Amino acid sequence: MLASRMALLSICRRNPQGNETGQPGATAQRPQLSRPVRAHVSRQPGSWLTWDVGQSTMLRLSLIFLLAVVACAAAGDSWRRVDEESFSLLVPSTWKKLSAQGIDSRVIAYAAEGFKCECDEGAANLLSKESALAEIEDLKKKETDPKLLKRDEHIEKIQDRYAITSVEKEARYVAYGGYENLAQLYVPYEGGGYIAVRVFFRDLTDLQVALRIIRSIEWKKQNPPNQALQHNDPSCHVSCLRTPRASRGRG
Repeated sequence: MLASRMALLSICRRNPQGNETGQPGATAQRPQLSRPVRAHVSRQPGSWLTWDVGQSTMLRLSLIFLLAVVACAAAGDSWRRVDEESFSLLVPSTWKKLSAQGIDSRVIAYAAEGFKCECDEGAANLLSKESALAEIEDLKKKETDPKLLKRDEHIEKIQDRYAITSVEKEARYVAYGGYENLAQLYVPYEGGGYIAVRVFFRDLTDLQVALRIIRSIEWKKQNPPNQALQHNDPSCHVSCLRTPRASRGRG
């Protein structure tokens, strides 16, 4: 019995914590994972939530693209040239011609959602040859010295005619449907008379559409720059948009 107790005591002294090393506090070591195992990536399929987010993003992008296409079509990707009595100009193909009637000048109008275009052509009785020549000289001076121009005014030559274009932003034209913006072109005729083309529009992002319209005007060959405008058709005598002088935007 004494020998058995001595043997048991010897074993406890050699390995008091019950491990093979006999070192106090030591624990059994786990085998280290190999590098390939530690670098392993799960081959389980991705979460359905990740797939859904990706599909949602694609749907959003598709919707944005579709809206952009519709917006371009509304602004007028397709254009047509409308032929009037003495001139023609480009308008988006979806625009509709309006009925216009007035007193002493010829007015032509087109409109679409967010836009209204009005052309006001006055004869020599509204702007004499002498007055027209004086206005042309004034435009030439402004072409030579741009400092004479107001903000957003530009001198242009269209078919050898001097023209001035201007843009008025964030104003409100209550009498013309509450449009906030206006792009206009004014051309005095050397022989007397004038034409003013105005495009009213709501959104400033449509400015380039308005400028393209007013700059697209072309005159017919039978109405050269030095020939006074004549109205032989009583039906074409319609009112200016404002007073004859103010409608030309020169004051």
